[in-house]
Amino acid sequence: MTGSVNPTVEELGIDAGALACRRSTDGPGAIEVAFAQVGKQEWILMRLTRDPDGQVSVFSGFEWDCLLDGVRNGEFDDAASWTHGRNAQCPCMLGTWHQVVGATL
Repeated sequence: MTGSVNPTVEELGIDAGALACRRSTDGPGAIEVAFAQVGKQEWILMRLTRDPDGQVSVFSGFEWDCLLDGVRNGEFDDAASWTHGRNAQCPCMLGTWHQVVGATL
């Protein structure tokens, strides 16, 4: 993979704990997504709810749009069966994505 690496939350000067997050579910495998504007650039932050002080993944608005496009087009549908085969306790990955991004689909 080539190209530049996205900045970290710290490099952007964002307090991830202060942002309003959209949560996929109340279960142990939930993810949270938040949107932040820094200058003229929109950034999307994603983290696991079980580790709120852990790593936060940072995506550009373009990368987020590509993810949404992939969800809309079914590119992650097979991930649901793969995830369930690996861990029966894991919530359906496809369902989790749709819950997080549902309003934007």
